[in-house]
Amino acid sequence: MNNQAEQRLNALHLNNEGVQYFESSQFEEAGHCFGEALSQLTQASHCDAPHTSQDTLPESDTYFYWSDNPTKPLHLSPSTCSTNIFLCQRALYIESGDDSCMITAPPSPSSLLDESAAVVYNLGLSFHMMGLDYITNTNKQKLLRKAASFYNIAVNIRKQQQMGKKEKPSSIDLAILNNMGQIYHEAFDYSTSRKCFEMLSHNLMWFTRNGQLECIAQSDRKGFMLNVMMKFPDIAAAA
Repeated sequence: MNNQAEQRLNALHLNNEGVQYFESSQFEEAGHCFGEALSQLTQASHCDAPHTSQDTLPESDTYFYWSDNPTKPLHLSPSTCSTNIFLCQRALYIESGDDSCMITAPPSPSSLLDESAAVVYNLGLSFHMMGLDYITNTNKQKLLRKAASFYNIAVNIRKQQQMGKKEKPSSIDLAILNNMGQIYHEAFDYSTSRKCFEMLSHNLMWFTRNGQLECIAQSDRKGFMLNVMMKFPDIAAAA
């Protein structure tokens, strides 16, 4: 097993261990696993892959699937949030379609980008959940800022991965934009929040046009729709 493939394998195992913690509402433990997974993927991306002909190199298929909601999902209300906004509370499992292939073949740059975006999203989500679960406002805002920063990194990774390709958003894009919109709304940054939900709406339209909307869990689909239809305070009028 080459070093790059081994680090990638460790990263996927750590990510999926973190998702199991997440599903059990152990968000701090989940965040630790996601952070370790990201470290392994970062190291793998900087490794020199063996010089193997692309014609003979087997492809390692990576599959992503959504976790269940946590055993103790957060119900956003005026006591925990400035308004009742839907939050996507699902993390992403990452699996390889062929373990033997994943172990022996160096991962493609595209695979590493996809996997890194998922792990970074998971890490942001763990901070997001911890932040909303906090009573102390200081800790809450610190954790939510961390969550927003990781969501932004995930957005940039997805942009890099999509560069030069025909638009094809994924459900992870919906979750990231939705949750970023929630954080900025919580911080009363309505302008940025509105932009997030406008981009979410644009992506939902792509899913609708391409007959992919039914692929999204019904509860999540309903939550996304409610968020994009939300009315924002008229800041200019208030001023």
